[in-house]
Amino acid sequence: MDATIIRSNLATNNVWLERGIVAIDARQTSDEQSSGQTKYENGRGWNSADASYGSYLARYIRSGRHLSGQHLQRARRMMAKYAGQLAKVAAAKQAAKDQEAAAQRDREELNMMKGG
Repeated sequence: MDATIIRSNLATNNVWLERGIVAIDARQTSDEQSSGQTKYENGRGWNSADASYGSYLARYIRSGRHLSGQHLQRARRMMAKYAGQLAKVAAAKQAAKDQEAAAQRDREELNMMKGG
């Protein structure tokens, strides 16, 4: 999935937006997550300007609540710049699914060869 599609979904779909916030927060290092700050310029997670607010939103969402009002609008504006990172997350998930599907096919072939 490319960044353009992700950006469009972030702008129109609350579920995509909230999952995207949690996904970007998960890309922070553990010490960045605990402090709510960006400490490393590694191209992963929040930039320094968004770290505190993005971490706050992620904790809020993980607690089972949903964004609304000004937080929803601000999050939409903020998250557009993270579409490229989210495309990488989506590609990695798809690669893992593809790898698991290939392994499952291999197991099934082996079972058929054994007469199972």
